Amino acid sequence: RCAFCLLGAHARPRLRSFPARSIRAAARAEAARGVEVLGLLAASTSFDFTALAEAAAAVRALRRPGLTVAGTVHARHVDERMLALLAALPWEIMTIGFQSFTPEAQRLMRRREDPEAFARTIERIAAFFIPEVEIILGLPGDTPAGFRRTIRCLLDLPVKITVHWLRLDPWSDFFLDRERLGLAADFAQEGKLLRGPGFSADQLEGCREWMVALSRRPWTHRARALAFSGESQLYPGPCLQED
Repeated sequence: RCAFCLLGAHARPRLRSFPARSIRAAARAEAARGVEVLGLLAASTSFDFTALAEAAAAVRALRRPGLTVAGTVHARHVDERMLALLAALPWEIMTIGFQSFTPEAQRLMRRREDPEAFARTIERIAAFFIPEVEIILGLPGDTPAGFRRTIRCLLDLPVKITVHWLRLDPWSDFFLDRERLGLAADFAQEGKLLRGPGFSADQLEGCREWMVALSRRPWTHRARALAFSGESQLYPGPCLQED
């Protein structure tokens, strides 16, 4: 039900279940085709424990070295059982959407994340895989100062940080309420935010420049990487460049 997501437009969101037989058959078929990375649906990894368990079992049964998985995990739903299954999977990319630490931004996008609980979950996940945490720049209710606070908090965690410019996806709440919220976007660039109530165009670009400058200083942070989505150039610290 996140306000920035086009899936929030569904009047009655519900979980689509997948029979164990179809999960195993799909894994075998794709592995037989030579697929090297299997994609996991975000809803299944976060809300359907049975499907996640079947996926883990299906990948394990293939006994194929080098086969990995990619998917999105909602940190606030990770419990002991789910953590054990996540650790059993051979991850290529694990994406964790966090978006912002700013309370007003969380309220408007309908995401309630407790920073301390989030940090504890990240530490436990990082024991077996370094996840990629996504942040959105330009959210209603956020400000340049709030955005920088979010980045600084994540720099203290063992994660890879990817920043996305806010996009007004079709039929998302932010798209439908864009005039009331004061959001202007370039729909020739997939609805990329041009300006909003907390961010002028110059401030958006200023946040990007701040990130680039941050990455070029001596790197003393636990975060492994800092990048803007869609840009081939990552901004790691000098200690990571040596790797």
